[in-house]
Amino acid sequence: MKKKFRLPGVFSALTVFVSFVMFQFMGWFPLKYWAIAGPRPFVDLESVLGSADCYRNIGFEIYTYPIGHPCAYNYGSVLMRVISAIGVGKAQTLIIGLTFILIFSVFIGVAVNSLKLEKFKTFAFLSLVVFSPPVLLLFERGNLDIFIYFLILGAALSSAAGFSLLSLTTVLASALFKFYSIVLFVFAATFQQLKHRIVLLAIAILAALQIYSDFKRGPGFINTEWTSFGAPVAGLYLKYLGITIPYFWSVILGLMLLAIALLAVILISRNRTLLSIMDIDKIFSNNYFKQIYIFNLVTHITCYILGMSFDYRLIFLATSSVILVCGSTLALFYRQIVAASTLVILWTSVNLQLLQPLGDVLIGVVTALSIIQIFRYWFFYQNIKFKARFLRFVRFPSRSQV
Repeated sequence: MKKKFRLPGVFSALTVFVSFVMFQFMGWFPLKYWAIAGPRPFVDLESVLGSADCYRNIGFEIYTYPIGHPCAYNYGSVLMRVISAIGVGKAQTLIIGLTFILIFSVFIGVAVNSLKLEKFKTFAFLSLVVFSPPVLLLFERGNLDIFIYFLILGAALSSAAGFSLLSLTTVLASALFKFYSIVLFVFAATFQQLKHRIVLLAIAILAALQIYSDFKRGPGFINTEWTSFGAPVAGLYLKYLGITIPYFWSVILGLMLLAIALLAVILISRNRTLLSIMDIDKIFSNNYFKQIYIFNLVTHITCYILGMSFDYRLIFLATSSVILVCGSTLALFYRQIVAASTLVILWTSVNLQLLQPLGDVLIGVVTALSIIQIFRYWFFYQNIKFKARFLRFVRFPSRSQV
């Protein structure tokens, strides 16, 4: 009988932690090789904590400085208040950055034990995800998206455990820190009882107003074609043909391409086999895996559609893919397709000149499939009257057809 391959979670956590710490003190040489390393390790974290030092002296005047100024700040005012209340600043950059690495390493160890990886090729897939350029870039920069990622994981686990109020509160906090998870808050709120939805909607509106206020007085969005995904979507690739279009029309063109992909997916979804793949309830027997998958996927879809720059936010897509490949009951053939697509997306994301268009075409296809899958899941949990009205306009396959 062939002995099964098992990798202890503790060993996995130590491997990730030691590797990342070595990268830190060796200047993150993999990213230097790809020419995407920052001017110094934990540069984004250092910038935010430096802004906190300035905030204690000049308050929210930090919003008035342009990006690149030592005091410049571009995130939620609530986050700055929290950082200042804790009393940390630029001097604590290294210890906080290493703490982020430690927490992530522990998460990897727990994930390895929970997923019960028993095949070397599955372990190899997880390793290629963890040590991919976008994930390394996230930790090399010490970007606070790591913190948002941890909050979303915590919210997913709380939701799976039945603590919906704690889950919603955690997502709302993350949205006030970095706004893109407000969509996840609204999404999760729609699963609550109807009488609670009105209150949650009011909270979402107040949060959106706060987010709008912060961005109105701040430097605004940071958009760059360097290590970016989603929108500018198409505009970035038109430059290969020598065509330059304004950012707004680049977004519109990107969304049009996404709409075409969605239409193709809807037409293909008449196939019953594909419909079974779309059924999140059917392919996940473990509720914790299911919630982690959903929360991360909704966050990825939001970042993609809003054109949130920088590849390190691909960690949300990477996490949902790992859960789907390693923790679902999806047929092996489809899991292999997901694994291959994920690795192409992650490992071509830094190569703007040659292979990135291939990876980003796959991102568009995967995102289109994800939108259908998430919508399908959301739709079947809504009230009967809503579904009846919706079905008058759209012929959407019912669960009985699967």
